[in-house]
Amino acid sequence: MTYLEENYFSQHSALHLAPKLLGKIIERKHEGQWLKAEITEVEAYLAQNDRACHASNNRRTPRTEIMFQPGGKLYMYLCYGIHELCNITCNGLDVPEAILIRAATIIEGQEQIQKLRPKKKSGELLSGPGNFSKGLALNRSDYGKSILNPDFRILDMPDLSPAEIIAKPRIGVDYAGDDALLPYRFYLRDRSSVSKK
Repeated sequence: MTYLEENYFSQHSALHLAPKLLGKIIERKHEGQWLKAEITEVEAYLAQNDRACHASNNRRTPRTEIMFQPGGKLYMYLCYGIHELCNITCNGLDVPEAILIRAATIIEGQEQIQKLRPKKKSGELLSGPGNFSKGLALNRSDYGKSILNPDFRILDMPDLSPAEIIAKPRIGVDYAGDDALLPYRFYLRDRSSVSKK
């Protein structure tokens, strides 16, 4: 088995890598058990000319600092004061880009994930970025960690056919003006875990 390393993300843009992440397998260790899920929905956030990106126009803050380092790190942040969202940083030094993981299909650890999301129905456990993070016990304590660490890894899988992938505008970024209309959300056509089709 081959797991993705930091240089997989540090050598390319978020827009190039986002559709390639679909079908890859996230593995997260929680309380001694590996939880596994197939990535089914992502969003790309670019550097200089994307008003939806936290680091647009090189906006460097304590929160976005990790985005300015070479890619391949976890960028966790709090959304609406409630949801902790999981992103993977991309591209090289001082090119702040990231991919938001929006949804995944459970492969292993259903019972454990259900305990982490007791009020959610089975099909909703990892559907939506907040549910994804909570269901895999990811939070801001993971900020800045490598995407290949003792508790987190991504199993490489063959790239999927473009025919299996849908590209649509991102969700919840209306404030970004025309950039909100860019087709930077990618999801697998036939997966029920996708948050919005």
